[in-house]
Amino acid sequence: MATKKKNYAYFIAPAAAVIVFVTAFYLPHDKEHKVREKEIKEKAEKAHIDKLAKEAAARKTAIDQAVAAADKRRKESEDKKTRDEEEKKVREAAWDKREKSLRDRAKLEDQLKRLQKEIADEKTVIAKIDEQKNKSIEEKAFLQTYIKQTESNVKMLADTIDKVGAADAAKAAAEAAAAKAAKSS
Repeated sequence: MATKKKNYAYFIAPAAAVIVFVTAFYLPHDKEHKVREKEIKEKAEKAHIDKLAKEAAARKTAIDQAVAAADKRRKESEDKKTRDEEEKKVREAAWDKREKSLRDRAKLEDQLKRLQKEIADEKTVIAKIDEQKNKSIEEKAFLQTYIKQTESNVKMLADTIDKVGAADAAKAAAEAAAAKAAKSS
């Protein structure tokens, strides 16, 4: 039986040592360890929750920024579209104005050519009229000279006719006086 005792001693001594170890060292340290682990776990959970909150806040901020950026891009796109439409209208108006000015220019050039031709024609007519006027002035001067000569000739002829009439009257008076003298003689 001594061997059995010995067998119990091998079993009891380590078991007692384990019980003493567990009660003296393990359980008090286990409580502290559990408290520390709980604190570490709570800190980790709090850090995780804070991290999730920060990530959620960052996500919300990013979403807000993305929405604001999208709104800004949409507004810029609308503004650009509006500016492009206004510029297109301005370009079209300028193009229409240019086309109208080109048409007006061509019209005025045609009118200028026509008027220059009319001026040249009128200058030719004026030159002909001036030529006719000069001929008329020369003819008038000639006719005035001719009229003066004719009037002078008429006056001379009238004087001559008067002289001839006076001579005829004197001749008739002389013949009448001679006939009277012949009758009286």
